[in-house]
Amino acid sequence: MLFMTFLPTIERMSTFEKKIENLKADFAPLTIEEKYKQIIEFGLKHTSLPVSSFSEDEIVEGCQSKLYLKTSFKDGLVFFQTFSDALISKGLALLLTTTYSGETPELVIKQKPQFLLDLGIYEALSPSRSNGVQSLFLKMQKACVKYLI
Repeated sequence: MLFMTFLPTIERMSTFEKKIENLKADFAPLTIEEKYKQIIEFGLKHTSLPVSSFSEDEIVEGCQSKLYLKTSFKDGLVFFQTFSDALISKGLALLLTTTYSGETPELVIKQKPQFLLDLGIYEALSPSRSNGVQSLFLKMQKACVKYLI
C-alpha cells in the first residue's frame, strides 16, 4: 500500500524531468543572443487569457512589465496561466508555467528553477528581468502552499 502512494510522486518527477530535458534540448546549443530571441519567440506563440480575466491580486510584483499569474488546482495537480503585455515577460513566464503546470504543489515548492541557471537563461537577461522571474516563481510557490493546507 505504501508503494502505491509513492508511485505517483515518481511519475510526476519523471514528467518534470522530461520537461527539463526538452528545455535543455531547445536551449543548450544556443548562444546568449539566440536564447533571448527564443524566449521572445515563446512569447509570440503564447496564447494567454485576456487581461480582463485577471484580478489585481494576481499581479506579480517585482516584474519590469505588468505580469499576471492565475493558478488552479485539479486532481492534486497545480496549473498556471499568465498574461503579460511584454513578449520577453510572456516567454519567461511560459518557461516557468509550462514546466511546473500539471505538477504537484510539493514539487513546485521543492524544485527551484535551477534549470534556468543551468541553461544560461539568466545570462541573457537584465538584472530586473531576472528579478521578475524570481518574483514569478515565488508567487507560484506561495500559491502552491494554499493547496497544501
